[in-house]
Amino acid sequence: MTRGVHIALMGIDGAGKTTLALLLAQRLESMGFSAEVVSWKQARKTDTPVGRVLCEMSAIIDATHHALGSRLAERSPSAETDATDRLAPQRPSGAGLRGGAQRARSSRFASAALLELSGSLIFHDEYIADRVNAGKIVIDESYGHKHVLKNALLEKRCKSEGLNNSEASDEIISFSAELLARIAPPDFGYFLNTAPDLARKWRRAANIADSMFESYAILDRGKTDTFLQMQHDCVHWFRTAAEKWNWKTIETADRSLSENMEPAINAILADIRPTMQRSRAHP
Repeated sequence: MTRGVHIALMGIDGAGKTTLALLLAQRLESMGFSAEVVSWKQARKTDTPVGRVLCEMSAIIDATHHALGSRLAERSPSAETDATDRLAPQRPSGAGLRGGAQRARSSRFASAALLELSGSLIFHDEYIADRVNAGKIVIDESYGHKHVLKNALLEKRCKSEGLNNSEASDEIISFSAELLARIAPPDFGYFLNTAPDLARKWRRAANIADSMFESYAILDRGKTDTFLQMQHDCVHWFRTAAEKWNWKTIETADRSLSENMEPAINAILADIRPTMQRSRAHP
């Protein structure tokens, strides 16, 4: 069986990645190709060995964020944090809340970033690769580097606020970019360059609320709206990675859905057409 094609999209929250992926898949299906939109969130819900592994990893990451959110906000630990206590580094007894104990807890963002990276590699090798090898055109709506990046940015934010002395954040971002490029590169990658304030406008128009993990709210709870801050930081690192990987950039603007999506779909189809013609991704 001839190999299919792996297309990956990357961009900030609200950039239009899922919308573009679904519309592109519909266009490919209408052309007679077998196309599938995939994501880690989708894969972890499947009753498969890889789905169960990803589900367990997601549970650990979620528990870590919950524990960090509670403790960094100077709230009392609860029973729900017990599972992540086992991951905490040893620290001197009597350490102050803004001292050793706080630093130990905040450093878990680095651990969560590495878990995300591991999950992304598993997702690629055990989920995406199987479908591509079966002849499908697979559209990854949110390339795994994004989720590694967010945790690394939270780790970086902790350092800037004096909550830890970690120098790991930039190293993790660079390591993720290098490792994904070596082990899980897509055949075609695209960075959706969307201004954060525009993404926020689109999300509000669609009544989509910002989640805690789309901002620095886990650290700045009750203080400021940090969605735009995190998204601006993500744009910088996404652009850096896209240039490193030689991905193409798709620019979006404050215009209608069709005016944004149609040129993007046509550009991607033009890029992948030679590969599709050589492949047998037809049903």
